[in-house]
Amino acid sequence: MRTATRRALVTGVSGFVGSHLAEHLLATQWEVHGFDCVADPRARLRDVRLHQGDLLDFARIEEVLADCRPSHVFHLAALRGADSPARLYELNVVGTAHLFTAMRTTKSPARVLLTSSSAVYGQAETLPIGEAAVLRPTTDYAASKAAQEMVAVANQSQGMDVVRVRPFNLIGPRQPEGLVIAAIAKQIVTAERAGGGVVRIGNTTTRRDYTDVRDAVRAYVAVAENRSLREVYNVCSGRSVTIRECLDLLIAMSSVSLRVESDAGRVRRNDIQEQVGSPARIEAATGWRPRIPLGDSLAAVLDWGRSGLP
Repeated sequence: MRTATRRALVTGVSGFVGSHLAEHLLATQWEVHGFDCVADPRARLRDVRLHQGDLLDFARIEEVLADCRPSHVFHLAALRGADSPARLYELNVVGTAHLFTAMRTTKSPARVLLTSSSAVYGQAETLPIGEAAVLRPTTDYAASKAAQEMVAVANQSQGMDVVRVRPFNLIGPRQPEGLVIAAIAKQIVTAERAGGGVVRIGNTTTRRDYTDVRDAVRAYVAVAENRSLREVYNVCSGRSVTIRECLDLLIAMSSVSLRVESDAGRVRRNDIQEQVGSPARIEAATGWRPRIPLGDSLAAVLDWGRSGLP
């Protein structure tokens, strides 16, 4: 029987990262509860006790915390985009404040791992980026994640057991199609089904630090389990590659002839030219290192697109 000392509550459990985290926790003998606005957790989360709700529903958060009595809360729920910036800030920041307030009102002793984002760094002056770098968010999403961190820091200063992680670009199966690698993979899959075609791409020279989502969730658990850790930790590989390098690797995995065309409509304004993080702090604290090569991660994204699974 699983012990109460390893009972996780994962917010955003049905999402890209949340579903992988739940699978990893279950495989390592945790009891897993999920909090999500999505009613159907799909078969891959059949062993997760799903609690449906919204982070803006304070009373519902209290009910869930009282019901599952977690030893650890993995706070992953967040919006990347919304119809209005206000909605994005409301869920990411106010929702996080609701979670911490509910933990106080229910007297929850759980350790909280808050997942921020490397987006908070913006265009850093020095590479690789260490955790002490100045935060320069350039989008509403990045600003909301920086504000979310400040909510966590404030609660930590009031005695709550909180630790933060800043993942850089995560890739792997189930990656949302709105992100560049999955968007490329989708075009390749569409072309394969048609016997050939075109891949349209925006800026191919930007460089990013990619980590497989399955490696990242191992990092989250390693940080969460060590209650002596109270700082913020980058989750990254320490190596950057261009979008073009990823594109070429994906095209090489295709079974059909593909043509690449530049698409100005896909170029992002004020795009950061390069982001690469330093994993030194998390490596020293936990021994964690990414294991899955970039090529294997890209293949997994492509294979997931080919499978047609949601």
